[in-house]
Amino acid sequence: MKQYCHDIKRISELIMRRELNAWLRNGIVFTLSPTGKEFTAVRNRLYNFTNQVIAERRKIIEETRNNNNQTDVENKKEPKIFLDCLLEFQSNGENSLSNSDIREEVDTFIFEGHDTTSAAILFSLYSLATHKHVQDKAMNELNQIFGSDQRAPTLNDIKQMQYLERVIKESLRLYPSVPMISRQLTQDLHLDGDIVIPATTNVILIPYFLHRNTNIYPDADKFDPDRFLPENMKHLHPYAYIPFSAGPRNCIGQKFAMLELKVILSTILRNTEIASSTKAENLSLAPLLILRNLNKILMTFQERRSLTIDAQ
Repeated sequence: MKQYCHDIKRISELIMRRELNAWLRNGIVFTLSPTGKEFTAVRNRLYNFTNQVIAERRKIIEETRNNNNQTDVENKKEPKIFLDCLLEFQSNGENSLSNSDIREEVDTFIFEGHDTTSAAILFSLYSLATHKHVQDKAMNELNQIFGSDQRAPTLNDIKQMQYLERVIKESLRLYPSVPMISRQLTQDLHLDGDIVIPATTNVILIPYFLHRNTNIYPDADKFDPDRFLPENMKHLHPYAYIPFSAGPRNCIGQKFAMLELKVILSTILRNTEIASSTKAENLSLAPLLILRNLNKILMTFQERRSLTIDAQ
């Protein structure tokens, strides 16, 4: 898994190198170049890892079916994991998924499920560390939910973390995990002033800049979770906030990502106080496939001595 994580980071760098160098956009030139050869080797390792995960899961399913009565297996009410659903759908006749279809879906979940989430965790922690009053208010909410109980968060607990959810949303506004989104137009796009962008054009959407547009977000560089209070959100255009993209091709894992972020951040907050010596003006953000900071973000985590914090 360590090699997989390294390869994910490396292939992201190679893709951006190709995007930023016009001569590498030619398929033949790219294939023959050192960058293209390394890209192929890294991609093949990633594909092999995913294929191995799928093969192992398929073997487990087949062994389970062989060791159990088929009717008993079908009548079980246990929820199925995502990969099991894909493998089951693969055997459903003419419209079934191919092996490559399944691999692509699994690649998406593994890649997007760890890299984008890790970036969101980093920048959410940084936002909490550099805004002490926000951290205190989030901790006060957690104290109301858990009191002195050291239990792991339940689904009901997570639903009550409304302020923490606004913190996460505001962090994703300022530091969207995916800073650029590419789409191909399926029909002509008519803009103001009789401007028409023809169908089949590739367009780049940049949530990082959209989310900092002062015409949409007053005092846009200010970190303010209350932007996402219901009364403030009702005046916001539905496509003015797109950290998970939007429309039919939006992120299928965004609800899971929010649950994951709440669990991790609430657990860290309940146990530690966070501070950072890295100032916002000293960040060196890079719009790679995933938003990165080129330098280290220095944060300290001190054991939280008391669960009671009074936040106004």
